Amino acid sequence: MLASKRPQFDPNRPLVARVPFTFHGFAFHPGDDFPGDRLAEVEIPERRVAAMYTSRHLDFRAEAAKAPTSEQRPAPAPKKPAKATDKAAASGGFVAFHKGFGRFQVLSPTGEVIAEDLTKPEAQAKAAELNSETRRGAGDAGAGEASSAVSSAPAPNPG
Repeated sequence: MLASKRPQFDPNRPLVARVPFTFHGFAFHPGDDFPGDRLAEVEIPERRVAAMYTSRHLDFRAEAAKAPTSEQRPAPAPKKPAKATDKAAASGGFVAFHKGFGRFQVLSPTGEVIAEDLTKPEAQAKAAELNSETRRGAGDAGAGEASSAVSSAPAPNPG
């Protein structure tokens, strides 16, 4: 756990809101004074205020100026979106690519869309079928013309 440099809660010091929140129906915005003991005829328990200080909803008045604002915080680095063509090219074959809302596309190794608006099992089956056809087609091409001529002839009937 990280060591906190915040001072321990002191109920006698004036408090201000650090972040926007609603408490007992009253809206507080950053920098608004927070009544430490009473709020519109309601007595606020000290342990409740201490819990709000610990959860960083409240700060002591002198520290409120140091609270980071959205302008001071560095923006998170944007994530690099995965490109469908990168995924297809990396696999070396046809792939099922999720395009959102439970719908999938089948992409060729070049990133071309072969089929779209499929469910996941349909897209996986289609990609597997196309990959097996591609592998079979590569095996037939390497065998030469003789094997393709033999395989295209009808099988003799033994009976």
